[in-house]
Amino acid sequence: PPPLSTTRLGRGRKTAQRFGTTVRNVGRFDTDVNDDILVTSEKNPVGGVENAGGVEVISGLDLASVLLEVGGAANDRLGASSASAGTDGSFIVGAPGRRLDDGTRRAGAVTAYADDRSIAFSLRSSEPQLAAQYGTAVSVIGDIDGDGVGDYAASEPFLDLPIDALRSDLEEDVGRVAFLSGAGGADIFDVLGTRTGSRLGRALAGGVDWND
Repeated sequence: PPPLSTTRLGRGRKTAQRFGTTVRNVGRFDTDVNDDILVTSEKNPVGGVENAGGVEVISGLDLASVLLEVGGAANDRLGASSASAGTDGSFIVGAPGRRLDDGTRRAGAVTAYADDRSIAFSLRSSEPQLAAQYGTAVSVIGDIDGDGVGDYAASEPFLDLPIDALRSDLEEDVGRVAFLSGAGGADIFDVLGTRTGSRLGRALAGGVDWND
């Protein structure tokens, strides 16, 4: 067989950056005919701030030109997760370490980019909680609400929830998966874990219609 050929997409430029935490085909992010590549670096330091994370979209034409570069804030871990349908340039990234404006640490957040490079939505959990880490995993799930726009799922596996209808006590790491409208990020519905330590949503995958 002919020898395999390889092309270097890029390399990390900083110590402990974790360049390539996730790598996705995002489809045509720019105006040429080539699919472009999303690369994330969840521990990328930004301006001396540790564990900020970062997102780059790299041109599929030359595998060098950076079409989009976004960095996180301290301990965001922006890019710890990502997903894209690989068609029109749209994608979603998670920042499970995000600290909220009210001071809640590691509550997490997700940001989705539309096919015109604008931010479609950037949001925190509907139930923000210390160390719940919303955005630990994200996924493309197709158009589940029928509005013509592809939708997303995002998880917070370390969310504490009550699991006994007769008690209000919170159980640790029950987890939740939110199904989000791709048009604006509104919650379509949620799925909750059912056991202590179940960590529902530690990983996500979508895109298959099982009942058609």
